[in-house]
Amino acid sequence: MGGGALLLFATACDPAGSNSSDTSGSTNDPSPSGMVAGRTDGAGEMDPLGPGLEPPNTTGNNGMQANQPTAAAPPGNADGQAGAGMMPSPGGMMATPGANEGAPGNDQGAAPPESAAQAPEAEPPPSDAADAGMMDLGTQDFEPLMTWRTGTPMPTPRTELAVALLGDRIYVAGGFGGFNAFESYAPDSDSWETHADLPVGLQHPSLAAVGGHVYLTGGRQTGLFAYDPSTDAWTERASMPQARYAAAAVALGDGLYVVGGTGDDALAIWHYDPASDAWSRRGELDMVRDHLTVVALAERLYIIGGRPGGGDVYNSVQIYDPADQSLTPGPAMQEGRSGFGAAAVGPWICAAGGEVLISPYFVRDTAECLDPERGTWALVDPLPRPLHGVGAAGYKGRMYLFGGAERAASASPRRGWVHILEP
Repeated sequence: MGGGALLLFATACDPAGSNSSDTSGSTNDPSPSGMVAGRTDGAGEMDPLGPGLEPPNTTGNNGMQANQPTAAAPPGNADGQAGAGMMPSPGGMMATPGANEGAPGNDQGAAPPESAAQAPEAEPPPSDAADAGMMDLGTQDFEPLMTWRTGTPMPTPRTELAVALLGDRIYVAGGFGGFNAFESYAPDSDSWETHADLPVGLQHPSLAAVGGHVYLTGGRQTGLFAYDPSTDAWTERASMPQARYAAAAVALGDGLYVVGGTGDDALAIWHYDPASDAWSRRGELDMVRDHLTVVALAERLYIIGGRPGGGDVYNSVQIYDPADQSLTPGPAMQEGRSGFGAAAVGPWICAAGGEVLISPYFVRDTAECLDPERGTWALVDPLPRPLHGVGAAGYKGRMYLFGGAERAASASPRRGWVHILEP
């Protein structure tokens, strides 16, 4: 879709935060680079489902998955299972997994050895079938219209990274392809700077900035580290009470919150106070959500999407009020997403990309924005390519989306792209 693409509102949104998820594929690009599913092909690591969790299935949990379309199986193996190929879905085309797809890979413990470094990548070409990702949802009057452009690629292409905004720079930490890498992007000059390595190599970490420092935790460890831009140095702080993996960290007020992820007591919402260097429990979720995003807006936290490890994907949103530690249902996204990026864009929240680990696995290229006053999400211009394992930050009314990978349940090929969603 071109720069004048309309935002399309659903004619039947659920302002109460319905549990139903749209898991239809929207990969949209008929070329091999745009229509891929996760596989163990020796080129990279598999994205884990979480400790002790089974590979994804089509049954779903808590009614949070839309029924998958039924279709005649394509020619496959002698046992009747279909081989890798394409099958139709309501949102476009999606790739069916091959024989080795979907099994947890070698990133279940310590960071695996890295392959040869990838050179910074050129700007991705636009999708030849971008319009296929837009659903016909009726007319609406949402303004402004949103479109994508690209920025200077990251020095270190990677996926399953973490992102945080501090001042006029967006910091990018860890991930497959750069476990110790720590770089920052200046949106105003479209330029990059490399900083002191992370004190510990991490993938699926959590990152937030408050009080002039950037804080790093997660990645299946309890350590908390504070980065001081004035000295380009890290300092160890009080450890988080429990290790988290694929959680979200976000700054609100004078502290930061860590929400979701996998690990012991994964429902707990943890708050860190930099002034006292202390953690406290501040309520809990009502369901496990890993590979989620959390966005701070209007003194509240919007807890968006994610999955329970595998076999399901959420489109639901919950709104956390730190004043009384309450959770209330928010407007559900039009599509279920995990491993996606989301950020505040002016008065709105926008979300893009993500993967769906329900057979057949696929990666989304769609994007949508929430107008909190209306209580509805609207699809916007899709990404040039489907991506998951991305990080996102909002700055001056734009959303900046970093890195990612195009294969579901896989950390390769790693991308260094910077995608910018703007009015």
